[in-house]
Amino acid sequence: MRQDGRPRITLDSTAEFAGVWISRFETSQFIPCDATVAGSRVDKLRGERIWLDFDDAVAEDPRLKKAFSSARGAGLFLRLRGTLTGPGRFGHLGAYGGLFQAFELLEVRPAPPGCSQGEDNRR
Repeated sequence: MRQDGRPRITLDSTAEFAGVWISRFETSQFIPCDATVAGSRVDKLRGERIWLDFDDAVAEDPRLKKAFSSARGAGLFLRLRGTLTGPGRFGHLGAYGGLFQAFELLEVRPAPPGCSQGEDNRR
């Protein structure tokens, strides 16, 4: 339990999430799409920004590298498998309340309409 009384959640088993990844200077934000959030454990992190961290296999995936170089600063839609932890202090200067550690890239493409493109996950 955190000092503010909110429970820390950890998804110990693998889970699949879809959302938009925003990567900029000192930023690696994952914004889950609403269909992924509703009723899931990630819903408990609503209002928190989520830092996205890739394991080496995902970071080196040629599909991700190609899409990232083509995106030119725009968000990318990602479908990933990984582990979600939070709330806590993660990412650059501890400014993110959640951490999504991705270990499998399932899909990557330009962000579709209906997915946030760079807004906070705060609602």
